[in-house]
Amino acid sequence: MHDTDEQAGMGLTEGLSVFAANCAEVPAKAMETARTGIINAIGLMIAARTDPAVIAANQTIGHMDTSSSGGSSVLLSSSHLARSTDAAFVNGTAVHAFAMDDVIWGCHPSAVLLPAILAEAERIKASGADVMRAWVVGYEVLGELVSRERDSLHSTGWHPTGLLGAIAAAAALCNLLKIPAETARRAIGIAASFTGGASVNFGTQTKALHAGRAASAGVLAVQLAEAGITATPRALEADNGFLKMISPHGNVDIASGFDPGNRPWRILEDGICIKQYPLCYSIHRLVDAAASLSESGGLRLSDIQEIDVWLGGKQAALAHHESPQDALQAKYSVEFAVASGLVSQTAGFAQLTPDHIQSEAMQSLMKATRRHLMDEQSEEDPLFAPYDKIRLSMADGAIVESAEVHYPRGHAKNPLTEDMQRRQFMESVAGGIADPDGLYDALWDLEDMPDISRLPQLCNPA
Repeated sequence: MHDTDEQAGMGLTEGLSVFAANCAEVPAKAMETARTGIINAIGLMIAARTDPAVIAANQTIGHMDTSSSGGSSVLLSSSHLARSTDAAFVNGTAVHAFAMDDVIWGCHPSAVLLPAILAEAERIKASGADVMRAWVVGYEVLGELVSRERDSLHSTGWHPTGLLGAIAAAAALCNLLKIPAETARRAIGIAASFTGGASVNFGTQTKALHAGRAASAGVLAVQLAEAGITATPRALEADNGFLKMISPHGNVDIASGFDPGNRPWRILEDGICIKQYPLCYSIHRLVDAAASLSESGGLRLSDIQEIDVWLGGKQAALAHHESPQDALQAKYSVEFAVASGLVSQTAGFAQLTPDHIQSEAMQSLMKATRRHLMDEQSEEDPLFAPYDKIRLSMADGAIVESAEVHYPRGHAKNPLTEDMQRRQFMESVAGGIADPDGLYDALWDLEDMPDISRLPQLCNPA
């Protein structure tokens, strides 16, 4: 992109609006990252068709018959038609329901971006490339918002996905619909009044609703802006604006502008992280550390007397269930992550069962686990300590210690291979669609798909 003097002097809200409205090309590597996130998210939409939260969300909305046209969108999580705002809500809830959706900067981009984009993409017969480009635009806007805050939004109870997601979703949709910058500015301003998400609800079904609500709010914000609703031109950066309002200690950059024509691409530096376990991302490194000890051989679980765990305090605060009683609580439990890694070398859906959680081995290991919280922060993500590690004290006095784990499996710096990504997708959609291989291949070649309205047909139930 090339900027003008006028663009270089733009404030944040205006600059993001111009970027969202006018971005017509993104780097090839960015498109590949978008494809990774989209493939993962669509697999999760299909997998979540039987999830109780998704079923409940589906029951609260009004479905349309197949003769409806204009403003309707297919629910990939149920194959029904619904209003675009409702489709974004249910599909976003579905992506986030299993806690397996992609993550970066403590946010879950695809859970809010893709449902908002798909809610309107079929209506306008957008191409696959259009969808991918809009996803990248939303990713970049989300990253810009995250970068402005110097403290952890999680620390005061915010869930950043719900809090920032509506604005990023609105920006992505503005790009898809190619609406003017002035309309995009108003859409972003409206979306800033549609945000929320309380992390106190982690470990409940409400957490999944945060993503669905943000996606839906982004769609509604764009629709209202197109209908002429006004919003302040400095909604994000004003002294009493959005960023200052949500900042834990006011340690936020509202002074710097945003130059839409001369900026680095965050996606090329940070990429996307694909989760390997349906747990809070703050404890994935612990599963890997525990699994590495168990996989090394010769470890008798019955001989473990004490388990000492080192992780960041902010990570631990998100995984606050020390004695989980069910699957939802186990998803947010340090103790479960460690014990499951030791017992099963993983922490997947098969481990999130009452029998596994309540088993004698799991209960014994969870009770033996002690947390040691580190204040040091990773330079890459302040939510995390620089590393996690585990030390086992054995009955014979021996000490067994894991290596320091800096990046979990699936992290952008420890990425999945294409074969691993395909296998994970197939596990998500198993038994849920008629032609899983055909769907995966179509998504892998999404950039060449001329009309995204083909997608729902590929997602038809088996």
